[in-house]
Amino acid sequence: MTNVPSLYLVDDEMPVIDSLQRLVESISLPLVSIQRNEQLLGLLQPGSCGCLLLKLNAEHIGLLRHVRTLPVSIEAVFLTDVADVSLVVQAMHLGATTVLKKPCRSEELLAAIRTAVGAAYSRQQKQEQCDAGRRKLKNLTKEESHVMRLMIAGRTNQEIADQIQLSLRTVQFRRSSIFRKLKISTKSRLFDLAVTTGLLGELVADVPLMPVHSGEEAASTRGSD
Repeated sequence: MTNVPSLYLVDDEMPVIDSLQRLVESISLPLVSIQRNEQLLGLLQPGSCGCLLLKLNAEHIGLLRHVRTLPVSIEAVFLTDVADVSLVVQAMHLGATTVLKKPCRSEELLAAIRTAVGAAYSRQQKQEQCDAGRRKLKNLTKEESHVMRLMIAGRTNQEIADQIQLSLRTVQFRRSSIFRKLKISTKSRLFDLAVTTGLLGELVADVPLMPVHSGEEAASTRGSD
């Protein structure tokens, strides 16, 4: 289930907290204020989503590195008084949305937060679609999974029947069962599901190549002359 995106602020200065509270209220974004790094790590739960607003320093670079190991969709915006090139490079390498030089305009900060929250929410949605697709695939029997892999590889019903030595009727029955369990209606949607789950390569990796018939081979040879 999708969690409500939030702005996570690691700062103990009340003027900063109050200012940000007023700012994010304009876009109806909840502000979660944390004073210490360990509080944030204890607060984040699997599926947490939003923007992490941090001062640019070595401690907070380490915090973001830790957050990146968690099953959360969190993007980061850094604020800094003095541009430390080394820290900026580390922040961007960890996927920070941006590093803003203080003082910055409210509109600039708000735009950065919006961009970060939008990216985090999009990533969370994609992960949820991936997880849902993988759960559906687990509902297939071993025999259905075999047929499904051949379908994804582009085999027709008759080619599948010939390859695994089944009747055409049995293949058609399994195909219908696959579509019903996965809640799809076409092979193109089956291919899309394989892509969405990130399993496309794995699903077709062990599918043998179709043999080239002599007539097709001769035509291919003539075409290359």
